[in-house]
Amino acid sequence: VRPVLEKQGIPWTINEQYDQGMFSSIQTGVKSLNPDCQAFFLHPADIPLVRPETISRLIAVQMEKKASICYPCYEGRRGHPPLVSTALIPAVLTFNEPGGMRALLSCYNGEALNINCHDPGILMDIDTPEHYEEAINHLAVSSGE
Repeated sequence: VRPVLEKQGIPWTINEQYDQGMFSSIQTGVKSLNPDCQAFFLHPADIPLVRPETISRLIAVQMEKKASICYPCYEGRRGHPPLVSTALIPAVLTFNEPGGMRALLSCYNGEALNINCHDPGILMDIDTPEHYEEAINHLAVSSGE
């Protein structure tokens, strides 16, 4: 993956303490953000079917409303990737309670916006061969095959 990122000019970072869990990877990532960055996505690699329009919509709403967190929602359910204001970075870097990022974000529910999106991909977590098959079928239906 690294050569592809480098070729595209996309910055990347490595979490040397990956054995401490996913939250340590998030902390490593936010430390490397550009100081001019206003918000960042938490986009797990196993949720690959999020539509570009969903990303654009979240950015537009966050830029207008300046919410601490913008969650994409489909049929009333929150999905991925939430867009998180960089104002929360100090909390991300110092949080050490059980539950990791989910627990931290729940502390800011009162400052979060739920953004309705017509995108079932925000809920499609691909962790098993069965999930992968479902995703392939979803793509085939979406593309009209």
